Amino acid sequence: MLGQVVVRETQSVIKKKTPDREDDLRAFLEAIPFETVPLPSKAMVLRHRKYVTHDEDAPVLASAVLADVDYVVSGDKKFSNRATREMVELISCSELLLRLPPKKKSQKT
Repeated sequence: MLGQVVVRETQSVIKKKTPDREDDLRAFLEAIPFETVPLPSKAMVLRHRKYVTHDEDAPVLASAVLADVDYVVSGDKKFSNRATREMVELISCSELLLRLPPKKKSQKT
């Protein structure tokens, strides 16, 4: 699952920092299968604001709760505190890679 709020934030960062890579991001998003999590309501974002350190993280947390995800992948250590960990599990990109099933090796015949 991928939240629309995360896609929009990623697009904004790419456009600002590396605009020459916008097509790469677009191609990546078109190439991977994922379910889109709709934007949370303003009321839901406001309810989750008290659980995060930075207000801009509230839509991400609200989206994760709305979608009932297994975990949130982030390198932002400030996103995680006891309250957010009770709602969703936060893991790093490295942890995600360790959880993914190993790629099957093709067998030659």
